[in-house]
Amino acid sequence: MEDSDSTYDDELEEYIEQLEELLGRKLEPGRGDAKCLRMTLDKVEMLHRSLTWYMCIFVVDTIASAYMLYHSFSFYGTSISQFFGTFPLRPLSLVTPYKFPAKRLTYWHRPHTSRTRLPILFIHGIGVGLYPYVNFLAELNATGSADGDVGIIAVETLSVSSRITGPAMLKEDMCEEIHRILSSHGWENCVLVSHSYGSVVAAQLLRDPKISASIGPVMFIDPVSFLLHLPDVAYNFICRRPSETKEHLLSYFGSKDMGIAHTLFRRFFWADNLLWKEDLQNRPTAVILANRDSIIDAKSIRAYLVGLKDWAQSPNKEKGEALGDGKLDVTWLEGFDHGQAFDYKTTRLRLVETVRALCNGAACPETAVEVRNKRLNVLL
Repeated sequence: MEDSDSTYDDELEEYIEQLEELLGRKLEPGRGDAKCLRMTLDKVEMLHRSLTWYMCIFVVDTIASAYMLYHSFSFYGTSISQFFGTFPLRPLSLVTPYKFPAKRLTYWHRPHTSRTRLPILFIHGIGVGLYPYVNFLAELNATGSADGDVGIIAVETLSVSSRITGPAMLKEDMCEEIHRILSSHGWENCVLVSHSYGSVVAAQLLRDPKISASIGPVMFIDPVSFLLHLPDVAYNFICRRPSETKEHLLSYFGSKDMGIAHTLFRRFFWADNLLWKEDLQNRPTAVILANRDSIIDAKSIRAYLVGLKDWAQSPNKEKGEALGDGKLDVTWLEGFDHGQAFDYKTTRLRLVETVRALCNGAACPETAVEVRNKRLNVLL
């Protein structure tokens, strides 16, 4: 056995020398103390929540629902037989007059009446559902148009929305549900907009041959799917010991929620959710990154997307200017953390203008991007 192992020593030494050359330093002899992150094998780290917490979620959900109804959205819930499958309960599921094309997914729908622009499929991130996005969704049609309104389908992923519900759907089930939703509304082409964890679902949709044909331009806000093979997302969101206030809030209200924890530990398969530039298939794409993002390595993602090994910092690249080749454009938000782009009207307007440009760019995406960039420069 020792002779067999020694035959590989020279080859292993060659690998080590190449690795040391890449690192720019010598590796110390002996065994290191680094531990691997085995999310699907390790114990699920979670904390129970009080009834008071879920009552707060009920209030937040009620406010968000009222806001969505006020802005002409219609709610498509689950069937009455599944009403008790989610806590806090959602009474709107009992009174909504709309039939349910999906078996498990709930969503909000605003009719598409425009004849020249594409509708929008929106997928939210981890948190409390659609509440942080209601202003953004309302502002997409705030200006009005003689051509009609842009339709919006906002999918709810309840397993990552601080609720007690069933396990997150696997890739095949999620794609089938969303395909059924789009087909029921007659959407043959749409703009896909996702935030944070929503980019995971977006990656699954873009890889599914049946539904990817219905997806045109795409927009990623704080995406976690790019460079997902690196440890940043897993460590920062799940394994990092919090030291700052925002890290404690992220840990307790985010990663330690039982539904979110189960999704990330038992229903999150990195190979399925990883997204490469090649997966975009030359679609018009906009990516929004925040320079102070505490979950993803925004600078590395930016460098990867624009095709540079080293991004030279300069003032005009740090003030929100969209850079790229007209097909894939990256907007850099200076001074913002993960998810904060939705909290301020100035940054929301940038997001809204970008989405509108993608919707308007069905016929000529390059021209739409140029118009979007001019508008962003005016806002800056």
